[in-house]
Amino acid sequence: MISTHLDENITILAWPLKAGSQPCPFSRTSRRRPVLSGEGVTLHVVLNDADRTTPSGSWASSAGRRRNMQAIRNRDTAPEWLIRRLLHARGLRYRVCARPLPELRRTADLVFRPAKVAVFIDGCYWHGCPEHYKTPRINTQYWSNKVARNIARDRDTDQRLAEAGWLVLRFWEHEKPEKCVHEIANAVSSRRNRFK
Repeated sequence: MISTHLDENITILAWPLKAGSQPCPFSRTSRRRPVLSGEGVTLHVVLNDADRTTPSGSWASSAGRRRNMQAIRNRDTAPEWLIRRLLHARGLRYRVCARPLPELRRTADLVFRPAKVAVFIDGCYWHGCPEHYKTPRINTQYWSNKVARNIARDRDTDQRLAEAGWLVLRFWEHEKPEKCVHEIANAVSSRRNRFK
C-alpha cells in the first residue's frame, strides 16, 4: 500500500491488486472510497478525522451521529417500495412523493389525484409510533421536541387535506403491507366511483 497525504484532511491510498481480488477491499459504509481503479491498482480517498468534526450550532451530539442521521432516507423506504409494488400489481397508478395540494408544502408518499386519496407511510421513530417509539438517551430534549413537531404537523396536514376534500390514509411502517394495500385499493376504488 502506498499512502500520500494531500493535506491534513485528505489522504490518497493506493493498493496493488492481486489476481482475482476485488478492486475495493472496503464496505460501502467505510470512510475509504474507491476513486480510480485500473491496471492492477485501486486508489482511495480517505477523509481524516479533522474533517469529521460536528459543525458549530449543529443539532447532532457527535460527528458520527450527524453522518448517520444525514444518511436516513425520507422517501423510497423499504415499506414504501413494497406497498407501491403491490398496488402497481393490482393495476393502481399513483404519484410518488407528491404534494396533494400545490399550495401546501407537504408531500404524501402516494397520491391518487382523481380519487383525492393521500397515503402516508410513517416511520415508527420519526412519527412517534405508540408501539415502537423509544425516547432517545442522548440529546433527549431535541429529539423529543422534533418528534412532537412531526406529530403536530401530521395532524395539521390531515386536517388541511380533509378540509380540501381529500381522504388521508396513514400507515405505520410495521403494518402488514397486504392489509395496507387492501385498504388503499378499497378507498381508491370507492372514491373513484363517487367522483365519476
